Amino acid sequence: MPPLRRSHSCCDGISPDALQVERILGLCARAETNQAVACRLVAETDLFSNWGRLINRSEHHGLGPLVYWHLKETDALMPQDARRALKALFLRHRHANQVRQQVLTEVLSLCASEDIPMLVLKGAALAFLIYPQPGLRCMRDIDLLVKTSDAQQIQSLLMKEGFEIVKEAGLPLPAGHHHLPVLARQIEGLTICVEVHDDLFPSTRYYHSRQFEDLSSRAVEFLVGDVTAKTLGYEDMLWHIYRHAIGPPLLASPLRFIHIADLVSLVEARFKQIDWGRLIECYPQVYQVLPLLHYLTPWSPQVMEKLSFELNKAPQDVGLDYQGWPRHRLRRGGQFIDWEVVKQTIAPPEWWQRLYYAAGGRSAMFRARYIRHPIHLFEWLGHYMREDLTHLVQ
Repeated sequence: MPPLRRSHSCCDGISPDALQVERILGLCARAETNQAVACRLVAETDLFSNWGRLINRSEHHGLGPLVYWHLKETDALMPQDARRALKALFLRHRHANQVRQQVLTEVLSLCASEDIPMLVLKGAALAFLIYPQPGLRCMRDIDLLVKTSDAQQIQSLLMKEGFEIVKEAGLPLPAGHHHLPVLARQIEGLTICVEVHDDLFPSTRYYHSRQFEDLSSRAVEFLVGDVTAKTLGYEDMLWHIYRHAIGPPLLASPLRFIHIADLVSLVEARFKQIDWGRLIECYPQVYQVLPLLHYLTPWSPQVMEKLSFELNKAPQDVGLDYQGWPRHRLRRGGQFIDWEVVKQTIAPPEWWQRLYYAAGGRSAMFRARYIRHPIHLFEWLGHYMREDLTHLVQ
């Protein structure tokens, strides 16, 4: 199991106004707009008033720059103060990514001089590969995948360049973890973090090992400024995004729409180059969830025609995240049990369940709801009991 990130808040009923905020954010979860998205954005923002919540939630989802970009591109109505606040987020993330780009080019050049191959992962690659501007893709870290035999050498080289090991909160990284201790350096008032991976995934039963040697033959190139870099092949990248951000065992981690944006934007930008036969054979879960994203942010007609997605009746609660335990406490205030959290734990939103368990069809949804989800909850319960019994109910 990954380290738990427990929230000290509880889930509350979601108002229609709050649901509208999530709908607007969902429509903005993509690099490029299309006519269907633009029309719906204009309709949703007409007479919309809860701009403060929209701005706060856009940061939570890592979508601040994209929200500004799409609302500006579609000429959606915005109050002046909301426009200024969203533009400030856009400019702040653009500057931060410019600094990260500088660091990434330095790292790429350093490793090239030492003849050390690497693959750039996640946002640090996607920002340059599929987004119109790198600043539109919010980032936290620069993630690199290297051979196990090269990992410690790169870590040492970076430390000579001024990076320092971040003191991890909580338990130290276990032996054999899929990345070395996080490195950080202060540049222009920003903390730039780098993670050196020797595997895509942690070593648990939920994941199969994917190391550099397994992935490098299908790598694709992209430019960081005028420096050439490599990242995962498109099918492997779609799998990595899904498993890293959405699939089991991440019950304790919130769903952030920036990862939906990555999936949608990669498919929209590269649907002609993606090997769909290989994706379906090797990573069928990804193909199962792609139609579900249409209800959040509609696919373009070109993608719909290419993939012939079967769109059934829209699932309930589109865009709503898991609000049960262990993400939220089972006890609130003077109550011994918060029954709303219990309800959300046992019966999460249908859309989330389909996305999380890749349950596209009716039979798959039945297994997810009545078999896989209960088993998964018992696994988390066992994990808590082993780790610290006093954290089970607070």
